[in-house]
Amino acid sequence: MEMDYREEVGDKIKAGVYSLTKPKSGKSLAWKVFSIILKENGRILDGLAYCNMCKNLFKYNGHCTSNLRRHPCFEASYPPKISEENEVLSDSELISQNEEITIKHQLESKIRNGEYKLVNKSNSRSQLWSVFSWFCDGTGTLVKEWVYCRHCKQVKRSYKSVTTHLLRHKCFIKWKREQPAKNSTEEDSDEDKVNEMASGGEDSNANNSMQKFNSGMDSKMEIDERLPSNANHQQDMKEKIKIAFNIRKGTYKLKPLNRKSLIWKTFALIQKPDGSQVEGFVCCHKCGRILKSNGITTGNLNRHKCYIDTKKLPKSSTLQASRPALNMTMADSDNDSQHLSAFEDEEEDNYTFEMSMIQQNVEQQLKSGAYTLKANTDCLDNQLWSRFAFIVMDNGAVLRGMVCCRLCQLVLKYNFKTKDEFHLKKHKCCASSQNRLSKNPNNEDLSYCNELQQEVAITNAAQEEEQENIEYQVRAIKEEIIEDSCVVEEETMLNSYCIKEEIDIYPNQYPDPSSDHDAFDNQPLPSEIGDCYELTACLVEENLKKGIFKVVLNALNNRSATSKIFEAIQNAEGNLIPWLRCRQCKKVMKKNAKSTSNLCRHPCYVATKADKNKDDNEEDLQMDGSLQEAKKSKIEAASEQIAQNKLNIKEESQEDVDMEETIDEQWPIEDSQKETSLQNDCLPQEVEEKLKNGSYQLVNKPNGRSAIWHTFSAIKDELGNIIQWVQCRKCKQFLRTIFSTTSNLVRHMCFKQAKENQEIKRKFQPCINFIIEDCCPTSIVEGMGFRKFIEHCLQNGAQQIDNDVEVQDFIPSLQTMAEILEKMANEKRQQVNEIILDKEQNAAISLDIHFDGYMQKHVLCARLHFATKFRLYDITLGVKLLEWPEIYENELQELLKKYDLVDHMEDMVFVSPSDEYFDKALVNCHRLESASHLFSKVLQEAFRETQEMLPINELSQKLLRNITCPDVENTYDKFKVLSLNWPKIKQHIETTSSPSSSSNEPTLQIFAGLLELFKNFDFIFKSLEETRTPSLCFVIPSINRLKAICQALPHDLKEIAALKNCIMQKIDKIWLNTISIWHKAAFFLYPPGRREQHKHFEEIKEFCMEQIKSYPVETQLDKEDVPLIKIENLETKNMSENLAERSEINFFFPNLQLKTVTPQLNIKKEISRYHAESFQFEEKFDVCLWWQNNCHDYPLLSWLALRILSIPASASCAKHILNKNPNFLTSLDADNIIFLNSIKCNGL
Repeated sequence: MEMDYREEVGDKIKAGVYSLTKPKSGKSLAWKVFSIILKENGRILDGLAYCNMCKNLFKYNGHCTSNLRRHPCFEASYPPKISEENEVLSDSELISQNEEITIKHQLESKIRNGEYKLVNKSNSRSQLWSVFSWFCDGTGTLVKEWVYCRHCKQVKRSYKSVTTHLLRHKCFIKWKREQPAKNSTEEDSDEDKVNEMASGGEDSNANNSMQKFNSGMDSKMEIDERLPSNANHQQDMKEKIKIAFNIRKGTYKLKPLNRKSLIWKTFALIQKPDGSQVEGFVCCHKCGRILKSNGITTGNLNRHKCYIDTKKLPKSSTLQASRPALNMTMADSDNDSQHLSAFEDEEEDNYTFEMSMIQQNVEQQLKSGAYTLKANTDCLDNQLWSRFAFIVMDNGAVLRGMVCCRLCQLVLKYNFKTKDEFHLKKHKCCASSQNRLSKNPNNEDLSYCNELQQEVAITNAAQEEEQENIEYQVRAIKEEIIEDSCVVEEETMLNSYCIKEEIDIYPNQYPDPSSDHDAFDNQPLPSEIGDCYELTACLVEENLKKGIFKVVLNALNNRSATSKIFEAIQNAEGNLIPWLRCRQCKKVMKKNAKSTSNLCRHPCYVATKADKNKDDNEEDLQMDGSLQEAKKSKIEAASEQIAQNKLNIKEESQEDVDMEETIDEQWPIEDSQKETSLQNDCLPQEVEEKLKNGSYQLVNKPNGRSAIWHTFSAIKDELGNIIQWVQCRKCKQFLRTIFSTTSNLVRHMCFKQAKENQEIKRKFQPCINFIIEDCCPTSIVEGMGFRKFIEHCLQNGAQQIDNDVEVQDFIPSLQTMAEILEKMANEKRQQVNEIILDKEQNAAISLDIHFDGYMQKHVLCARLHFATKFRLYDITLGVKLLEWPEIYENELQELLKKYDLVDHMEDMVFVSPSDEYFDKALVNCHRLESASHLFSKVLQEAFRETQEMLPINELSQKLLRNITCPDVENTYDKFKVLSLNWPKIKQHIETTSSPSSSSNEPTLQIFAGLLELFKNFDFIFKSLEETRTPSLCFVIPSINRLKAICQALPHDLKEIAALKNCIMQKIDKIWLNTISIWHKAAFFLYPPGRREQHKHFEEIKEFCMEQIKSYPVETQLDKEDVPLIKIENLETKNMSENLAERSEINFFFPNLQLKTVTPQLNIKKEISRYHAESFQFEEKFDVCLWWQNNCHDYPLLSWLALRILSIPASASCAKHILNKNPNFLTSLDADNIIFLNSIKCNGL
């Protein structure tokens, strides 16, 4: 039926009724080879695609083109390419792999030692957790992102909810192969038990059987106690049995839902006697089965066969078919009806994957002798059942739902209810037997019928014996077992004897009498050639050698060019078969009734056609009189070579064909112009050798106006003539030009890609800019809400031009977006490298590490700080997610290698929190501790050691947990949340205390005092974390201001006074010890504080002089464009300068040498003058602007101030990134997006 439909569509395409086109939004490469089909009304024909190369039709589902990509034409046109970058792992990848291996060994050893315990995943229906298991440490905390395989005892990665890589694990694949047979028998037996319990006639019998079944279930659960999935399954079966029994008894009732969904017209809820519903289960109206349902998702109900059958019915009959009476009756007691069949209730022949697996299992049972064949006693006169037989299982029962063909030994599906024999008649063995009977009117196969009647008689006798045994089943169970075994053995012998007799009936036909017919091969031979057996080229050649098949001359259509190369073949009956043989190489090839494309690609046909075209071209050239002697000799040599190839021609393998050349040029093989030109010129290998030798040269195409010559280069020979070969500038491949045309060059992939890149960049660049500016993950473009918003905007804009606009044309794919982001990031990193190398004396790097409790990972962030033209810049160099703190040093080295900073680390200043891993990584570097981390540590220690504040600290933690958020470890963050939610907290304290008690008043006073104190702390903390303005100069003033704030006042509460005293002690103990000369110099270079450090003035002065002497300041000042006044000879000035920029004396006296007073570059005098001079400052003081305005008076000191003030006081970039985008860092492109976002924010 499907083939007829394809033929009908193919005929309409050939007739022009249906047209071919390319999809508008199809970005897949498959549409370069395939086309979609348009009907007469312009609508797309769904489900079929047309191959432009082999002219065949193929199925495809919606936008999925995976099957089209497996088509040979597509694979030949676009072979998979392996980039050179993936062939060799980078150092970082090798390090990460080694660390992952080390972690695996540690986890496996801890599991074996018993330190870690396995935890079964509950409430999961996935079969995956029958093989894998979670594990936890000694405290009971799950070890995330790792699972344990119970079979191979290995630890594997697990990325949140992604389990695709675990499904490919060899242990799971092996376990799944062994499961289908076991699961099918267990599920069928369980469902039969449920139906048996539900259909019990008497309550006592039902209760007894239910108790027996429950006891068996309990014993089975004790055995499988270690496997939670089996235990859950057994518990579900118990619940189903109880529910089915109560429904049959009438205790439970079915309650239909009045919803529009079709699924609730097939299923119903279950209601208890008290009116409540049975949670977790529903009942099917049609088959009466009890199925699990959580009430939200209906995925398992959608797969139920009754719902599928109801969905296929027309709308008028859907309601009637969805509510039949419950069918929950027990199976018949007869052995013929005792079976496990999942196919009795099916009304259509749905050959699913499970059905084919069961058929293969039955064939294996027949092969091993466990199952036997049995004749159909009800249809003795029917010739059809002489070819088919029932299947008897090992317990003597007939397997319903299947029959077996006696000739080819294939198991076929058969509906025992409807007894539909239509698909049995379509079987090829049945058709071959009808043909044989038509040729044998005398019925010479009478012996077979006699044997069949004898078999039926013996089978009837066996059935009578079985019936007698069933009547005495209660009194003599042992006798029944003995009689059943005897009957099964007797039927097995009879069936095997009948099969052997059938082999002797047709001794001259397949299968061969010498073959073992009881051994069911994987691909059994049929009764006749061409009926149930597909001919192959090897079989046809073998039959030609034996003389069974013969070659027929002049049997093909003489009009076809292939009839001169190929000859037809007929079988032993004299009929032509769809196979042809080449007259020259004697190779057998398949013949297609509609297309001869495979014959046209045969080497003998191609060589013959090329020879003919060569002769025609040679005659034309001789008639014109323009054939040169050199070309004559070349043509003769090529003709001799072709003639020699005809004699030595052989089948080309895939390795012998240059598929890459054929793919890129995309010439049809039967192109006569290509074949002729290949004979008249040299091969690409010869061109490549001559280019290496220098005989040929690559040149630009003269007068090449086409844009194609930006991608290709022409080639000149020794005489200076341009030959008909060109070379691609990108892939270095040689391509042919046919008679000075470039049509094949336009189809080259490098030219196509260069042409499409500009269009792609123009369309996708706004979307890339949106991702970078808002610092969003790339997955946002896949959200339906975002796409609908873009579609709405496009449709509103398209209304002006009356044209439909597709959203896909303006939103790139994730892969395209990742490639564009990577390219942009690499370009910007190159620019940052140049800035760093140019300003390396002015550069500082802040390093921050923060632990994220949600991802259970450490976040390492590095930010570059520098100043140029009196402006501060901070760029996020990179963000790394680390699982173990031990790898800080390695990751930091890898991050700095990207910017070539490893060799310049000694010249930079690093700001980082106090950490032992940072201490190891920054041993020989100038390192300052983060001021904000020290301030937080001071507050943390002070609150923890102040005894009077312990009740307040516990109460604040409780308030945060009950009202706003869970536990907050950082004291500063805790009081920040309290200050934001103070009205709510105050109301909570007042309502929780009793009205008569006044104990809440001191608590409120303490909280009010703490929040007032926190306002001052908050201002200091924000000043220390600032990066866009100088912050290092505020470290010493912050300490001085904190000491002034924490001075005890008379009206302070005792708790507040104790806290202030403890803060003063912690500042001296923790913070003051970290103050370095860099902090003192930064405070000195902040003009309002230049006279605040009288004790350290000489030390600061010596430090500034050392810094100036250590670097080439004059060169640095030139780079900074500091406007110093220098003596210049105006003869060196260019006379073409703009007159507006010159003064009158410069213009009228160009040779005059001006003498101006240049200030001496003396840092000592500048420092003394800066320290002694008095200045006036405004309220909104900008230190960078002040130094820019005074750079003429202090040229050296302004440069030093700019360098030191660009160093940040704190490192808090990791915390800020996590607060802004908590779930964004898991994206693969997060590093590039954050880097480009910082570049965008700095205006670089």
